[in-house]
Amino acid sequence: MINLDPVTTVMAFLLFGAFSVPFIANHRKNKKKAASLLQSLHSKAQELGAQLDQTETWRYLYGLGLDSSRKHLAYTGPDFQSTLIDLKEVKKVQPIRRTREIDSNGQKRSVLDEIYLEVSFTTQGKKPLLLEIYNQEQFSDLQGETLIADRWADLIQKLLH
Repeated sequence: MINLDPVTTVMAFLLFGAFSVPFIANHRKNKKKAASLLQSLHSKAQELGAQLDQTETWRYLYGLGLDSSRKHLAYTGPDFQSTLIDLKEVKKVQPIRRTREIDSNGQKRSVLDEIYLEVSFTTQGKKPLLLEIYNQEQFSDLQGETLIADRWADLIQKLLH
């Protein structure tokens, strides 16, 4: 059996605590950011008479919410500006992926730069609205944004028909 003297045990607990504190603090800060983003999304929707029954946030910057009964879509992007879209005026929603080709050791590779949800309206002449889902200039890696864009496009398209 290993014998530990009290001084070693106390030092081990102190070092463990000192090592853990930044991770715990970061987790709490991120949890507050996510709650604030979700609250912002819900409050913007409620201001305009919508009740969100489905929501999703990611990267503590982006959020989507859907009021299925009144057919409204709420979006919050990296600028923290919330937008509410009346889906009764929407013809189609589709994910858009913007890529570029790079040459890597003689092989061409496609690199994903941006992902958007493109909202096309029924009103003639009204430009499609692009809702940013991912931007490579802000983040170096993907964390499921392609799946988020596909899932929400499908969800909204089903609601439109």
